[in-house]
Amino acid sequence: MNLRIVTLNIRHNANEWEQRAPIIIDELTRVRPHVIALQEVWFPIKQADWLAVRLNERIGDDQGHYACIVQPKWGSEPQREGIAILYRLPIQKSESVN
Repeated sequence: MNLRIVTLNIRHNANEWEQRAPIIIDELTRVRPHVIALQEVWFPIKQADWLAVRLNERIGDDQGHYACIVQPKWGSEPQREGIAILYRLPIQKSESVN
C-alpha cells in the first residue's frame, strides 16, 4: 500500500473560506489521502468535522471513512483555533504533547 498524506494550512475562516472550501474538497477528493494534517483549524465553525463529513460524502469507499482528532492551540485563544488530523486508517493511540 502507498500511504498518501496531505498537510494543509486552511487559514481558519480567513481569506474567503466559503469560496476556498469547495476547492479544498475537490482537490482532497482527487488525491484521496489516507491522512490529512490541518493547521489553523477554526473551531467555532467546526471546520475539521465539516471537511470530514464532506469528504466522506464524496469518497466513502472500502478504504474507510474519515474520522477526526482535533487539538486546540496553546496560548491566548485556545478554544478558537488549533490543528486537526483526519484519517481513514485505524489509530491505535492518540495523545497530546505540550
